[in-house]
Amino acid sequence: MNCLLTLVSLHVSLCLSQSIRQSPLVLVTPPGHPVSINCTVDGADTPNMYWYRQEPTGGTLLLLSYSVSKDSVEQLTLSHFQPERPTNSQFSIRSSTAQVNDSGTYYCAWSLTGEQTEGKP
Repeated sequence: MNCLLTLVSLHVSLCLSQSIRQSPLVLVTPPGHPVSINCTVDGADTPNMYWYRQEPTGGTLLLLSYSVSKDSVEQLTLSHFQPERPTNSQFSIRSSTAQVNDSGTYYCAWSLTGEQTEGKP
């Protein structure tokens, strides 16, 4: 039985023309084989980046990991997946051994948050 990982990019475009790319778009991997899913954001300086997984039957979206900047990564679930943020615009998850229960739809998403400052008008 193969693991089917369907990959979907959540895309948000603003006036500044930011974009997100996820690769590969579709991935079928036999259990026990390595798997790598990559995400790149263009046009944003240091976006927060996220990986989500939804089971094949739909339902709840699980936050797998998130990162606020290069080398700052938090892993929340699926411990055999290792998140990596080599640059401010790239965020990947990898596993040396895909498992049958990894099947699902994987979403890469990003957001920008600004610093809030207090001052006089």
